[in-house]
Amino acid sequence: MLINFECKKCHHVFDCDVGSVSMLPDSDRPHFEKGLLCPTCGEVTIDDVWLTELGQSQLTEATLDVDDDFWDFAESQCQGCDLYLPVNDLNLCDECASKLDRDLIRHRDWDYSMSAFGLDPSLREELYRQVIAQYGEKLELIASSKEIKSSARKQRKRRMKKRGS
Repeated sequence: MLINFECKKCHHVFDCDVGSVSMLPDSDRPHFEKGLLCPTCGEVTIDDVWLTELGQSQLTEATLDVDDDFWDFAESQCQGCDLYLPVNDLNLCDECASKLDRDLIRHRDWDYSMSAFGLDPSLREELYRQVIAQYGEKLELIASSKEIKSSARKQRKRRMKKRGS
């Protein structure tokens, strides 16, 4: 198993074949079958290196016992369209999840949009323009604040009419 490290001594970033990876029950540190070898400094210990971001992902993949179909969700009622389809962790089918993502882009709510995740700010604006050009400005899944206020006014009027009669 290759894992990406950065040497604390020479700051060289390198991939190291550590063999099999296990987690010992009495420690929160990983146990590697093979030793760590920095191309510049030679043999190093786990205390002499940092895990890079890539290395953290590789280590998680090596130690996390998750079935491949763990993330395949069963059919359930979609919270967007009420159809019984395979849904994601938000209980949205693929089509409604796409609509939500486009709505978040229309709102420029970049922190929650899957398509905008990690994009440079200039590319986010380009994505916004593409969504507007292809799908229009109207929200597809999220209720606008105008619709919510209008609905609340209608409910109040109905209640007042019931009380008056």
